[in-house]
Amino acid sequence: MLLKPLFSMSYCIRVLYLISLLIASPIWAANSYQWSIFHGQFTEKDLGNALLFSYQPMASYLVAMDFGITPDKQWQPLWHLSDKFEEYSISQSLQLNLSYVYKGDECGFGLNPFLATSIDKLLPASWPVDLGYSAGVGLSYYGYLPDKATYMTLADTSQPYKSTRWLCYLMFEWQLKYKQLPNWALTWRIHHRSRCYGVFYPKQPGIHVGSDYFGLGIRYYF
Repeated sequence: MLLKPLFSMSYCIRVLYLISLLIASPIWAANSYQWSIFHGQFTEKDLGNALLFSYQPMASYLVAMDFGITPDKQWQPLWHLSDKFEEYSISQSLQLNLSYVYKGDECGFGLNPFLATSIDKLLPASWPVDLGYSAGVGLSYYGYLPDKATYMTLADTSQPYKSTRWLCYLMFEWQLKYKQLPNWALTWRIHHRSRCYGVFYPKQPGIHVGSDYFGLGIRYYF
């Protein structure tokens, strides 16, 4: 039976200390922090279907919390390509996602740091709401899952795991803000882990590695 270790207290303290150092850094813009929570359900269909709002829900659920920091524009990679990004309300942020799968074959904590690129205003300025879209890419670490070598030795058995410890993390999210409540937003997210075309795990016929969760969230800017 595989063990499912949680993050140690000393590890969590180090992560929080690192976050406090980042917050104190002078490179971050004013009012550049954000915090969000998200609840999702597993879908058996692949990422392409999930992006088209086509799901096959399964009895596995995830709760997650994000903490994000938006650097001042000279520290955002895209701003070095064009000065039009501010005009189009495009920005980049560093995000840390902490997630917990609490029902299903694979239950435990995950850590997903990623870089998000966002378009904040997709609707006319005269409308009472703002619609935004974000996409993010990063790393995903789920310490309770088997590592790559262990997973490959179990690939031809009846083991229940559908993922490995290290994978690529992708997120795709729609955001809706009411202009009279500018600090709050509702979100709809796809929370995706994958092998990234063989970078984290080789492609094998009949073996699916990764997961997709979809669901609602709420975000607060401060």
